[in-house]
Amino acid sequence: MRFQGLTSLLPKEAVLLSEESRRVYECDGLSAYRRMPGCVVLLDDIEQARAIAIVTLKSTRSLSRNHS
Repeated sequence: MRFQGLTSLLPKEAVLLSEESRRVYECDGLSAYRRMPGCVVLLDDIEQARAIAIVTLKSTRSLSRNHS
C-alpha cells in the first residue's frame, strides 16, 4: 500500500491503514457522502503535521508532472 512510508515519519500506531481502523473516519456527519479514506494519520504536534504536508506536496507535484 502506498501509505506505509508514513510510518517512517510517524509512530506506527499513528498511521491507520487497516479497513477496520479507517471505517470510523469514512463519514464526517454527512452520511450521504461516505467514502473510505486511503489512510488516517493521527498527529501529535505541528512538526508531524509539517512533515506530512511536505511529503504530500512533493508527492502531489510528482503525480501532476507524470500526468501532464
